Amino acid sequence: MTIKETISEWLGEVRADIGKKYEEIEHFGIFAKDANFPDLIETNIEEVNGMYKSQVLGPYYTYWLEHGRGPTLDPTPHNPTVRDVVLRWIKKYGVQAYNKKYNQSTLAFFISKTIHEKGIQVPGKYNPGGLISDVITQQRVQGLYDKIGQVFINEVRSDVIKELKS
Repeated sequence: MTIKETISEWLGEVRADIGKKYEEIEHFGIFAKDANFPDLIETNIEEVNGMYKSQVLGPYYTYWLEHGRGPTLDPTPHNPTVRDVVLRWIKKYGVQAYNKKYNQSTLAFFISKTIHEKGIQVPGKYNPGGLISDVITQQRVQGLYDKIGQVFINEVRSDVIKELKS
């Protein structure tokens, strides 16, 4: 196995484990499993001057799933707004207010207002955190280094044996 193949295999395992971790988490609020999250995780390896650079990339909201979201500090409206995203989620899942006098639009307003004021805490009631940090640990990275080192040693050993035979 080559170094690139070793890294690729490791990235595949990490990608699968992030997907499993995502499925363990009960609910993500406005990101309530809207998409097939594991399929949105990308990995890539780039070789530059004999060195390898590898990445694990998730959807734009992965950071918030790992770290939460603080209160809104910037009053500039974004597109879509938090209210727009919340309303889309409410409609998709058919969420209704306990008090029937509030329609879905009003409910979206109250939820987004709370998010703006308090943020979304992680770890929290529905998201214990660790989506990435429980998967990509120092021990796991060290395991990759150890595997790469073994592949390198095997390649050098093979080259030395070829030289001795010739």
